[in-house]
Amino acid sequence: MAQTDIADVEKDENGIPLKSPIGSSIMTLGWVSKNRPIPPLPEETRYIEAGAIRIGVEGRILNDEITIQNFVSDPEDKEEVERVLASLTPVDDDGLSIHVFDAESNHEYLRFDMFPKSPHYHYLPLVGDPHYHYTVAYDAAACGNMRTWTLATLRSNLPSMLVAVGAPELADRVDAAAVESALTEVEAIALRTKGGVSGA
Repeated sequence: MAQTDIADVEKDENGIPLKSPIGSSIMTLGWVSKNRPIPPLPEETRYIEAGAIRIGVEGRILNDEITIQNFVSDPEDKEEVERVLASLTPVDDDGLSIHVFDAESNHEYLRFDMFPKSPHYHYLPLVGDPHYHYTVAYDAAACGNMRTWTLATLRSNLPSMLVAVGAPELADRVDAAAVESALTEVEAIALRTKGGVSGA
């Protein structure tokens, strides 16, 4: 069953997709978030070059205060975040995040958040205003340890995930050997990281 093309997803009057294009044309995965996720903190992130892409390894802390503070400069985003947070249990989580960037533009296309309470990953298409991205919950019961799954996925499915997020040109430039070499270093850092890479 073919996946819906990211450019073909039906959008509302503001240009926000009505549903996630990830999955199949009949059954989609995840949900649309009307903002950009909190950017990685440079002081908590190690960057590893991998040819056309750059991989970031970060120890993250996530709670309601950090989430709202990140969007305080954009009233529309802040209102959306507060609305979503009000419908959920309080956010209080931390763990390892792996980021995938275009090495040339530094745009982040993929993110894997290995949080104990709420493991998930993101597809971040290159869009202007309004901002949006897709979040997919991780199924640990089916897929096992998320760190192991993430590293295996980047080794085997990185080009197809880049195509899914709307970056086929970058997918064509992925150097499997460079990615494999980088992931050896990523894995070593990840094994030493819990909630932060500083001092790892």
